[in-house]
Amino acid sequence: MLVVNAMNTNSENIDILQDTCVALLNLSADADEQVLEEAKVIETVINMMRNNPEISKLQEQGLGVLQNLSMRTSAAKREIAELGFPRDATVVAILRDEKVVVPRGETILRAGDEVMVLVTTDSEDAVRQLLVG
Repeated sequence: MLVVNAMNTNSENIDILQDTCVALLNLSADADEQVLEEAKVIETVINMMRNNPEISKLQEQGLGVLQNLSMRTSAAKREIAELGFPRDATVVAILRDEKVVVPRGETILRAGDEVMVLVTTDSEDAVRQLLVG
């Protein structure tokens, strides 16, 4: 995928990263899952976010891409309690249709939800696997 290649080859150019992140944000909701997986979109976005923690706009856009991808998995249409989050991970809020939903165990995740999770570094990968696949 050309967008991912542009992100990887221009990892120091913030303007290009922002433009490519916006493109990924638009593509991530509708693109074929196999294409996204083969292009290593998730790994690329996470690396971009890790390498640029001080650039809030990139962080926001990166989260948007990850959230779009996360709701394409089996987590969508399941209760939070069913997902089996690690003990050191807590779903603290869900942004749904521009409204904040206070989550409970029986809250059902839907495609398009933006899920905020408070998680330790040790469980970050497990939570990502639950939500993103």
